[in-house]
Amino acid sequence: MPIFLLRFGELRYGNVVLTELKLLVTIDSGKLSAPLTAKYRGTPVKLALKADGAKGSLGIDASAANFDLGKLLADLDLSTMLNARADFGAKLNGQGKSLHAIAASLGGQTNLVIGRGTINSRAFAIVSDDLVNVLIPSGESGDTAKLVCAISRFDFTRGVGKASALALETDSLITTGSGTVDLGGERIDLLFKPKPKKASLVSLAFPVRLSGPLTAPTAGLDRTGVVTGVATAVGGAALTGGIGALLPLMSAGSDSITSGGDCGAAAAAAKESSGIAGTVGGAAEGAAKSIGDTLENIGKGIFGN
Repeated sequence: MPIFLLRFGELRYGNVVLTELKLLVTIDSGKLSAPLTAKYRGTPVKLALKADGAKGSLGIDASAANFDLGKLLADLDLSTMLNARADFGAKLNGQGKSLHAIAASLGGQTNLVIGRGTINSRAFAIVSDDLVNVLIPSGESGDTAKLVCAISRFDFTRGVGKASALALETDSLITTGSGTVDLGGERIDLLFKPKPKKASLVSLAFPVRLSGPLTAPTAGLDRTGVVTGVATAVGGAALTGGIGALLPLMSAGSDSITSGGDCGAAAAAAKESSGIAGTVGGAAEGAAKSIGDTLENIGKGIFGN
């Protein structure tokens, strides 16, 4: 049973720099296990890969808590329009002879919590001005909106991820979302419903649907699901058991975004929107992890970019 232990003081992929990297590779009867630990900008990152050559299967278990999401997106040359820290957790597995086949069979869950920060409207205006208005209306003139919290949980079955919890709170709105991401068909279909915090923003209370190919989705008003009346912010409402009731892969550590109190309103709104009830005892398994360059490569393989 071959075992390899690799250590690197620093590993670079473009502008992404991982430090204190440790990788333990074990191969036994065609099965590979490769847990990795490292730091990104001083934040611990964990990633465990498991593969079975006979079955053609691949599993990923990843997490990071309180990492600098804005800096990571900038380092990956994806966006410079977000300034916020986040927790991330993913536990996914698939089977197939290609990355696309693995993605099309994917099962598991991804969780993301983004804490307080700022976000620029141009990040969404690329897709649609309607999307700007239901997420960050103060950005319609190019301004930066204050981000209070964003949460996301997708449960994957056979390559289709269903949004079990999806919400974004800014200083103006709480917007909840529902829908699916189909990795096999490479399509997305999400519906966002804004809840204005101020009566003056009632004109923005129209649902927006984001749909189409993953590589080029479009967004527009969904007038069949018009929001009636002025919804108010959920305010201090909190879930029994905390945000862990919605995002069981997240960390409850004192240094994590998840453990803070800023996401109570977004979590309660997401719970109401998704119909999720009950709690998960404590916050289960492991803290969120940034998988940076590894996931970017997987994404390119799946979508051919």
